[in-house]
Amino acid sequence: MPMPLNRYILIVAACLALCSLGWGSYRAVTSSNDLQTRYKEWSRMVQHPERLNGWQAPYHPLAYLVFTPFFLCGFTAAKWGYLALNLMCLWYVWRRLCFLVALAPTERWLFLALLGTWACVRVTLSSGQVGLLCLAAVLWAWPLHAW
Repeated sequence: MPMPLNRYILIVAACLALCSLGWGSYRAVTSSNDLQTRYKEWSRMVQHPERLNGWQAPYHPLAYLVFTPFFLCGFTAAKWGYLALNLMCLWYVWRRLCFLVALAPTERWLFLALLGTWACVRVTLSSGQVGLLCLAAVLWAWPLHAW
């Protein structure tokens, strides 16, 4: 008995998502350009706090507080730790959006494949940006209520 067409689509989408996320993870471990730049800025900030007056940071200074636990163990540990955090945020965003939209089981896996192959997710994983962390925080607080 042949497999239904939607099962083939699901298998192809899952393979594409795995390859895409694998490439993003590989780039995160081998390059991490943004994270390396943030690490250099953070280490300069820690070594010479007197130079902070008038410093033009690309991120808000509070963002460096988020990076601090990762950077305390050195850059290599920071790369791996931040990759793990981004993958956890990706998983959380996927689960939370599936819950909010009430997707069927097959639709959940197709949505994971779409989310995993999305260029923004790969770039965020590979460069050490805080986009997934911010999106996860917003979805955690959803629905937003006016005070």
